[in-house]
Amino acid sequence: MGSELNEIEFRIPDSNNLYGVIKSDISKVEIAKEFEKVGWKIRKSSWTDIECKCAYAELELIGKDEVLIQGRIDKNELSRLQDVLVMLHYSVELYNDENEVIKTVANTLS
Repeated sequence: MGSELNEIEFRIPDSNNLYGVIKSDISKVEIAKEFEKVGWKIRKSSWTDIECKCAYAELELIGKDEVLIQGRIDKNELSRLQDVLVMLHYSVELYNDENEVIKTVANTLS
């Protein structure tokens, strides 16, 4: 599956177009490991933050108590991110080039 993704041309924007929050009892490191399990590359981007990258997105997990997620994603691949976050309580917003919200997705685990 990983090599198939490398053959597809994704359109990752030049600036951040995704912002959200992940509310979970698990740590930011454990959240990042969920990304890693499905082929994303993860690394510490600062003393406290974690970068998660794949062919269609470059995201960062920041914050302490409430984990924030922000970064750049091919707008046509948002459902793949939802697949990674499926077991977590989250809310994310996707923006267009004019900084207008074009989609909001959430999983409240009610």
